[in-house]
Amino acid sequence: MQRALYQALTAALAPVVVLDYVPPDQATPYVTIGDITTVEDGTKTEDGQEHTANVHVWTEGHRGRKAARELMSAIYDTLHDNEALEIDDGGSPPVATWALVMCKHEYAEVMPDPDGITMHGVTRFRIVTQG
Repeated sequence: MQRALYQALTAALAPVVVLDYVPPDQATPYVTIGDITTVEDGTKTEDGQEHTANVHVWTEGHRGRKAARELMSAIYDTLHDNEALEIDDGGSPPVATWALVMCKHEYAEVMPDPDGITMHGVTRFRIVTQG
């Protein structure tokens, strides 16, 4: 799941970087893929999973909140109802590919970071797959 999100967001948000590890001197704006939770959602005849994925946006400066919302809007446009996300098992090379059933936006919020300079946006998507 993380690979699919990373590939889609990297292509759509460039030149803004999408990171897993954020170096201490990383300049804003940047995006991180946060926690992804997965629960089984299969039936007797089909494997299925439901994922909840959090994507974080980090901006600062006088346009911090507006810039965060603009980035979150681009993330929404990239992921919400995107039927082209390619989801695999994360292996190298991938062994199994999952069919995307849906990707829906659930939540978004922008808040000041405790440092008083940075704005932190969080947006969440629900992604259902079948194997």
